[in-house]
Amino acid sequence: MVLIKTVTVLLSLTVAVTAAEISLRFVKPILFDDIHISRRDTNLKLHDAEHFFCTGPLSRIASHEIVGSREHRDSSYFELRNNQANFFSFNKFGFRGPYQSTENKKGVFVLGDSFTRGSLADETETIPAHLSYWSRDYDFLNFGTGGHGTSQHVLTYSDFRNLISHELILILIYIPNDLIDNVKFEKRKEKLQEQTALQRARYEMKGFLIEFLGNYEIGRFSLKVYSRLLSSVSKEDSISTDEQFKYFKKSIYELVKMIGNKRVFIATIPGRDEFDFSDRSHQDNPATYASYVRSIVSEIASIYKMPTLHLTKENLFENRPFEIDQLYGWPDRHFTERGYHRAAQEIGRWLQAEFGFNFRPAIEKDFIDRTSFDYNFLQCPS
Repeated sequence: MVLIKTVTVLLSLTVAVTAAEISLRFVKPILFDDIHISRRDTNLKLHDAEHFFCTGPLSRIASHEIVGSREHRDSSYFELRNNQANFFSFNKFGFRGPYQSTENKKGVFVLGDSFTRGSLADETETIPAHLSYWSRDYDFLNFGTGGHGTSQHVLTYSDFRNLISHELILILIYIPNDLIDNVKFEKRKEKLQEQTALQRARYEMKGFLIEFLGNYEIGRFSLKVYSRLLSSVSKEDSISTDEQFKYFKKSIYELVKMIGNKRVFIATIPGRDEFDFSDRSHQDNPATYASYVRSIVSEIASIYKMPTLHLTKENLFENRPFEIDQLYGWPDRHFTERGYHRAAQEIGRWLQAEFGFNFRPAIEKDFIDRTSFDYNFLQCPS
């Protein structure tokens, strides 16, 4: 009798899960803001919720023993977000764009997170790509990785500084979470060092389970529900600003020990939530937090004589009509390609006016979309 009941329950559960999977595959209810028309209408059968992989593994991120994560080397894929398709390709080190300067130019080592990497942008529209295109003297080499803070930027620099010919370093700091990412990364490192073998095995099993669930609609749906519930109870505001200051200062000090006589420039990038009062994706008081981050970046940068540019409403929008949706995406909140162009413009003008950088041709006043894809007719490069 017990066996019959058990079998009945298992069969019922199997039928329910199968029905849910079929419903999610064919009905496609728009329950979350990251389901887009482009993903439903593209001519490609996507490998996961938003990617079609052309070369390399069928996943974006590889675990990394030093910095935690990095894009797969020699990989490429289409990414579909915000009803648009962008193509990403990664060099032999796992970064976008060339990893060495051209024959007649010197290298600038550009460190940063996804705003440096260029989410929502093709390779020709990232900040380093714009600056390289305009510059007579320098190639700005993109070493940006999504989700990294300055602690990981410095470790990335340590990894490649002797392999990449460069004379200058440019650090792009994303205000809403780079300093918070430092705290999370340092605590994660401490936790991993303290973990027992059994705990590490559980952690690896959790990663395997997430990857397995990602293969199914019901699994992705469950992960999204879990992620939303988790984000609703975890507040970025709860992370101590003293810790943020401590780890940022430590990361810059570590960088200074490595750079020798090379010069470091810093530019900070604001988040959409600082200007869009309906968006509270990071903090409850994003404008107040942004002022805090700018102040401590300026304080530490002045100690080590690192010139710093803060992108703000005044220079990013150039006192034009306040059209935030032209510069920031939605629901993915990264810059649009126009946003990357504006940021690069302002950084380029600053480098030119204050430090004599020579840009050719003159820094473009108007945005030019040099690469674009129609998500209805996507095809991997041959």
